Amino acid sequence: MFLANVMVYVDPQQQDEGQIRVAEGIADKFHASMIGVSASAIDPPFVAEGVIIEQTTEDDVRRMRADLAAKGEWFGKITGRERHKLEWRWALESPTAFLAEQARAADLVVFKRRKAQSYNFHYLDSAEAILRMGRPTLSVPEGVTGLSADLERHSVNCQFDVRVHTAEPDAGYLVRLAKSEGADLIVTGGYGHSRLGEWMFGGMTRGLLQQAPICLLMSH
Repeated sequence: MFLANVMVYVDPQQQDEGQIRVAEGIADKFHASMIGVSASAIDPPFVAEGVIIEQTTEDDVRRMRADLAAKGEWFGKITGRERHKLEWRWALESPTAFLAEQARAADLVVFKRRKAQSYNFHYLDSAEAILRMGRPTLSVPEGVTGLSADLERHSVNCQFDVRVHTAEPDAGYLVRLAKSEGADLIVTGGYGHSRLGEWMFGGMTRGLLQQAPICLLMSH
C-alpha cells in the first residue's frame, strides 16, 4: 500500500486535534504529504413575501475568510510539518461539495465523525462525502487521537473467522467483535444508493457510522 497525499477535513470551528493527529501519524508512516481542507457555506438570503429579511453582508464574508485563514495557521502549528509537505485549502461553499471536489488530489481522506443530525449545509455530511468522493476514507470518532493499526505496504497479515449469522444487527456484531479483539480499526466497504435526492445507506454502513467507537476505514 502506498500513500502520497493524506487529506484531512478540519471544521472551521474545531478546537480539538483528534483526526488531525491521526492523519499526521499516517502521513508520517508513509512519508506522505498532508493537505488540510476546510470550508464555510454562505447562508442564502432569507426572503419573506418577496422581501429580503436577512442576508450575508460583506463584513460577514470578510470575517468568514479571516476565520478560515486563521484555522489554516492553527492547522500548520499543530502539524509542525515541513512547508513543502503541508498544504491548506479552503473555500466559501458547502463543506461536503468542496471536500468531494478536493478529494481527487488525495489517496486517503480523514475526517472527524459527527453524530447523526438533521441536514445542515454548514457542516460536513460524512455519509454523503464517502459516496461522492470515490476515495478511501478514514472516519475518526470523538476523543481518538491515534491509530495503531499497521497498514501493510505490499501484503496483508491477517486471520479469518467464519461466524454463523444471528438475529443481531451486523453493525452491532462487528462493533462488539472489535471491542473483544481490542481492535482500533474496522475496514469495510461504504455502500448506498440515491433516493429522492438523498444518500441512503444500507444497514451495515449506516449502523457502523452511528455506533462504532473506533476508526472506520471505508471505500465506496
